[in-house]
Amino acid sequence: MTVFRGFIKLALRQLHMLLLYVAVFVTIAVIVQLSLREEGTDTFEMTSLPVAVEDRDGGAAAEGLKEYLGQIHRVTEWEGDLTGLQEKMFYRDIYYLVRIPENFEAACLAGQEKLEVTKIPGTTSAYYVDSQISAWLREMKAMLAAGYGTQEACALVLQAQSGAGSVRMLDESGYGGEPAPHAFLFQYLPYMVLSILCYGAAFIMIAFRREEVRRRLLVSPVPRLRQNLGLMAGYLVLGAVVWVISLILPVTLYRGDFLSDGNLPYYMANVTALVLVSLSIAYVVSMCVKRAETVNGVVNVVTLGMCFLCGVFVSMDVMAAGVKRAAAFLPVYWYEAVNGILSEQASLTASQRTEVLQGLGLQLLFAAAIFGVGMAVSRYRETD
Repeated sequence: MTVFRGFIKLALRQLHMLLLYVAVFVTIAVIVQLSLREEGTDTFEMTSLPVAVEDRDGGAAAEGLKEYLGQIHRVTEWEGDLTGLQEKMFYRDIYYLVRIPENFEAACLAGQEKLEVTKIPGTTSAYYVDSQISAWLREMKAMLAAGYGTQEACALVLQAQSGAGSVRMLDESGYGGEPAPHAFLFQYLPYMVLSILCYGAAFIMIAFRREEVRRRLLVSPVPRLRQNLGLMAGYLVLGAVVWVISLILPVTLYRGDFLSDGNLPYYMANVTALVLVSLSIAYVVSMCVKRAETVNGVVNVVTLGMCFLCGVFVSMDVMAAGVKRAAAFLPVYWYEAVNGILSEQASLTASQRTEVLQGLGLQLLFAAAIFGVGMAVSRYRETD
């Protein structure tokens, strides 16, 4: 128990570091959650651009096109020259000019003549207005071919444009089609868990490897096996503390939403697998780091590198295929894969449950393999 008590005393000295990372983690999670809640799913608005129209026809079809564009954009009549137009476009007072020719209906609706337009080349706004005018022309041709008069066709197309569609989100997550609110906290959780365990284990093992401490342990009556068991018990206690904190945070921040989630057992199992993986990584890091001055560099490379590659800070949906294939060889990737399934489904199907169990199993295999590497490094260090 001497080694175990020493481990716990050294861990308590790192309590300020644990509290710091918990505070940083909670702050990041709350800020991200609030920003996502403010954005919501109903923030789409059609872009309104300054569009000029030079009407040389004055007929019903031309008025219909102008009224159609006026529902979306800020339409003005244009009667100036080319030089004035270039100046307006340079200062972005006008993004797009459409010239409606004489006999517009006969030329462009009944015939195949194209509208003459002037636009800022290579901009998305040009394609944006192009697509809207093309859609209006197609719908007008269809209406006229069906036997409607020009004014009636213009009114029907305008009515179709002004009608607001009814959209209902498919609620598969149980939260109105949105991911579970606590899913974002669990997405960022690996950063906190890895940082706390890697920093804590590294500084503790550096203290145990000091020359005077090693000599005292070598001449002490405590068998080598009991010393190793004491260290292992210390690691497990440290991991258990981090595990409890990881589950207290969502209970505190989300309360009923988290406790009533049908996937709660899977969240707990996923966090357990993450803590075991992090403990094994922390063990390897603590075996490799010799001086306290190098701890920050090594731990930052391991934690931040793994978090960026595995979808903690940047969603895997926007990652390149090659990055995803590389990330699959890291354990945190499978934690995020499991968390992604749990956050989007209120109840799991048989195939989804199989994917979750596979992800948990792979994390445990990673933990065992990494721990084996740590044991090999430890044995090498002892014989060095």
